[in-house]
Amino acid sequence: AEAPSRVISLSSSAHLADSPLGNGDLSDLMWAKEPDAYSAGTAYVQSKLANVMMVYELQARVAKDGLPVVVSAVHPGGVQSDLGRYLMEGLADPESGA
Repeated sequence: AEAPSRVISLSSSAHLADSPLGNGDLSDLMWAKEPDAYSAGTAYVQSKLANVMMVYELQARVAKDGLPVVVSAVHPGGVQSDLGRYLMEGLADPESGA
């Protein structure tokens, strides 16, 4: 038998952090109602949670259809990058390159 196809979504353990999406609030995920309330950290958390939610839904659909597909969300572990400078509000200014 052939191995199943795989769909891998890169997520993060950050999806476990508190967020409107994590609390079931879907009313303003794009901050259209309150643009000044935008938080890069919350946006990151919600994007990673959305990745995990998509994986659950896709896996349920392929299983229902009996397709030989395994769908997984993975956390890459700690990596050294500059991502944190965009998430630590007030400590860095992305426009100045700081």
